[in-house]
Amino acid sequence: EVGGTWVYNDGSKRGGESCSSSGDGDGGGHHIHSSLYDNLRVNLPREIMGYSDYSFGKEASAEAGFSRDGRRYCHHSEVLYYLRSFAQKFGLEDLVQRDTLVEKAEPLLGGGVGDGGGAGWRLTL
Repeated sequence: EVGGTWVYNDGSKRGGESCSSSGDGDGGGHHIHSSLYDNLRVNLPREIMGYSDYSFGKEASAEAGFSRDGRRYCHHSEVLYYLRSFAQKFGLEDLVQRDTLVEKAEPLLGGGVGDGGGAGWRLTL
C-alpha cells in the first residue's frame, strides 16, 4: 500500500501500541511500531510538505479531489491521501516493489538531482 509510515492502524487492537503497516490497508501486513496516533496532526505547514510538481496546498488538494482536511497543519490521514493521489497521478503504483529490503541505492551517472540526467538508480535488494 502506498503511504508507508503514514498508514495508521489503531493500536488498541494490539495491546495499545500504535502501528504503521504494510499490506492492503485491511489491518494485515507487517505491523511496525509508530509514533502515529488517531488524532495526530502534522507539525509542518502543508505548503512545504508537498512535491514541487504536485502541490499539497489546500486549494490544489481540493482540486485533486483528495482533500478531507483543509487546515494548514492537517490530520495525518491527509498526508496519506496526498501520497496515494500523487502515486496514482504519476502511475507509480506498479513501479513500487513492496515488502523488499533495499540494502544499497546508488545514483547512476547523469542521474543526480537537478542535472536533468534522470539516468536512474542501481539498487541492491
